[in-house]
Amino acid sequence: MSRGKGLVFFFKQKAAYEISACLVGSEICIRGRVLAACSARLRAVSERWRSHPYAAARARALEVTAHFTAAAALELLPHLDVPGTGPGPDFGLDDLFAAGADPKYAPLLRTLLATAVDRGVLTTAGAARWRLATRPEPRRLFAAMARDFPGDVVTLHGHGVCGRNLAAVLRGRTDPLGLLFSETDELASRFYDATAVSAFHNRLAVHLLSGAVADWPADRPLRVLEVGAGTGGLTAALLPHLPPERTHYVYTDVSPAFFPAARDRFAAHDFVEYRTLDLDADPAGQGFEPGVFDVVVAANALHTARDLTAAVRHVAALLAEGGHLLALESHSVALLAPVFGLLDSFWSAADTDLRPDGPLISRDAWPALLRRCGFTGTVQTGDPAGPARAAPPLLPVSYTPPTLPTKGRSQPPAGRPALYNTPRTTHR
Repeated sequence: MSRGKGLVFFFKQKAAYEISACLVGSEICIRGRVLAACSARLRAVSERWRSHPYAAARARALEVTAHFTAAAALELLPHLDVPGTGPGPDFGLDDLFAAGADPKYAPLLRTLLATAVDRGVLTTAGAARWRLATRPEPRRLFAAMARDFPGDVVTLHGHGVCGRNLAAVLRGRTDPLGLLFSETDELASRFYDATAVSAFHNRLAVHLLSGAVADWPADRPLRVLEVGAGTGGLTAALLPHLPPERTHYVYTDVSPAFFPAARDRFAAHDFVEYRTLDLDADPAGQGFEPGVFDVVVAANALHTARDLTAAVRHVAALLAEGGHLLALESHSVALLAPVFGLLDSFWSAADTDLRPDGPLISRDAWPALLRRCGFTGTVQTGDPAGPARAAPPLLPVSYTPPTLPTKGRSQPPAGRPALYNTPRTTHR
């Protein structure tokens, strides 16, 4: 249990969620009354989630992905479809590259081909060789899943759009950015805004943050920074629950391309400011003063950094003493890769000793990483027992940074604070 400042929750799984908590001098005070109300809401949300057929839908989505993968391989290598009763010809990545697939997609292909083997659509034929085990039927399976799981149609749509275009993306004939961020479809935005599992985890995050700020002093500004805000899925859930008269919410992303849509979407919240921030670079060099934020929000943003440990340390440096990080992180490369793995940036991790198989780390690896970065407490919510534990598209976790000496650190003024220095470097 942490001795530093901050709120530390411990979640256990029995017949239902059992929550215990320890409050150690935190600026964000969740006292008994507020904690009890927050705990009840978290439990209610989690119980409702249990009625959702997540495990079955997840299995079917991976099956659809396996068939789209085999269909793309067959499109690139038509000779694989040989009628007969014996085993057909085998293939490797070199064959796919010779047929026009860009070698930069090797990590994506390894992930997708492993899923296809796991689902019985491909079989292994030696080291890094595969062959068809059955004729792929992605369209039939896609239609069947849409019929059987109408509540997951948004997730399925993303897998379908990317799966149908997989061979064209591999050949460089279709731009995956156009698939995911088209103004006419907004697939990425809906993937994070409207999927059932995203809505579940966003609700958990809302209750955690609402409980945390319930007793925030009336004469203190609440300084919130969101990193990697992107399309604003979690932002939209959180903003209505913050006190507008004393909240300063800084919405950041590595690219300003998201800001025009975000300004329109959140125009009713005049306490939101928009700035670029790259977690791969020192925030101080981008004009952000250390130690001035009470809460940092990160929705599937931390893992996008090339160096995850450095990014978490950058976040810690931005937090005031006793501040909190509220993060939502994915843990299953197999589930995200069919959609977001089409983007080069998905595979940009340079810390392969920590992340050898892609950008994500396991749920159980997060607490240790945060401790190494100086954080003193961890709250993990979500579904710690079922399939969603191993591979949830989103998983809220809340952390408490270390208690740091106040000397030399910025203290919040009575009004809205000045959060930035003059930038010393040009941000990309």
